[in-house]
Amino acid sequence: MKILQYMAMSLVLEGLAVLVLLLNINHYELTEKSIRITIEDSAQADALLAASGKQLNVSYSSKFYFAKDIKNSIDKANSNLESGNDAPAEDQSATGKIDSTGNNDNESDTAASIEKDSIEANAGIPSNINQDSVDTDKTNTASTEENSTEPIDIDIITLLLKNSVEGPLQQNTASFLWLVIGLFSTGSILFSCAKYLSKAPGISNNNVFKKSLSSKGIIGIIVGIGLIAFYCVLYWYPYLLADLIKLVDPLSYSLSGYGADDGFLYGTIYSFAVLLLGIKMFLKYRHSTYQKVRTIS
Repeated sequence: MKILQYMAMSLVLEGLAVLVLLLNINHYELTEKSIRITIEDSAQADALLAASGKQLNVSYSSKFYFAKDIKNSIDKANSNLESGNDAPAEDQSATGKIDSTGNNDNESDTAASIEKDSIEANAGIPSNINQDSVDTDKTNTASTEENSTEPIDIDIITLLLKNSVEGPLQQNTASFLWLVIGLFSTGSILFSCAKYLSKAPGISNNNVFKKSLSSKGIIGIIVGIGLIAFYCVLYWYPYLLADLIKLVDPLSYSLSGYGADDGFLYGTIYSFAVLLLGIKMFLKYRHSTYQKVRTIS
């Protein structure tokens, strides 16, 4: 049974090795397609395309430099969008054109205005309201609302990087996903079976306080540091995990019809870990109906 446990551990380590490999074997290329897939707003997408300039269709081997350049492009695009939103609308008021009979439009407008004021005065309507000014204000307001565009969220960098992945992962996403799931699942279940099914049913917590993993040993410290580092990267630098987010894209599309993001990646890892640990607990406490119902629920 020890041999089976070592084999199981080797499968889990192979799964980790594949994940590390996927983080380093791809390159990244920003294209018009990747921008439009990521940004649904056409005005924002056009602004980013115009601001990207030399970054378009350039292959990057480093996520750091890609993220740095795309951040500068987003800042530039947002500046262009802001300046476009603040641009004044064209004056829609009359300019005193001469009609075909040689009369000045302003003269006829003045006569019409006097007649209108007389009518309004008889009707008790204030005559100090300039209707042309009101119409112009309405036109300017409507024009501003039509042209206004929200700035591009800087957090979009992670999704832009994910949709710009090129290389083995882009070509074989589903294959790599099932390979990783298979290695972790087989290794974990095989380890649990080899450890617990070889013993008689019953509580087995022997040497728990003497193992390096569970007694403040070096293995436990390494695992703890690794988990903390993963959470820090996930929350503050998610773009560094763009390859792993790309890895779970097929699963996300099958469940919701949308691509994966960093939240979906975390949810997938968490759910997968709970499932495998649940199988372990079910095997360990297979003698207890209470523990089995508790684990399943």
